[in-house]
Amino acid sequence: MRPVSYPVTVFYDASSVAFTSKVDALKGLAHEGRLRFVDCSAADFDETVLAGMGITRADLMARIHARDAHGRWYTGLAAMEAAHRALY
Repeated sequence: MRPVSYPVTVFYDASSVAFTSKVDALKGLAHEGRLRFVDCSAADFDETVLAGMGITRADLMARIHARDAHGRWYTGLAAMEAAHRALY
């Protein structure tokens, strides 16, 4: 498992009940600023954060993603694991 640099930004689809319930649970835990949350379904979502990454907004909408402070991307289970590691 590679080291994760904090803060970790979690990109999620707030229009999805499944994603939102997981993210709301994380938001409610003490993460002391090591987690940030971005709703990629929002009309004002800034897609420039994806420039040159090979990741699209559609990718973010289909599967949860996270990016650490060094710009490393995590998807699916690895994204959730990186976020959960911020709690400890």
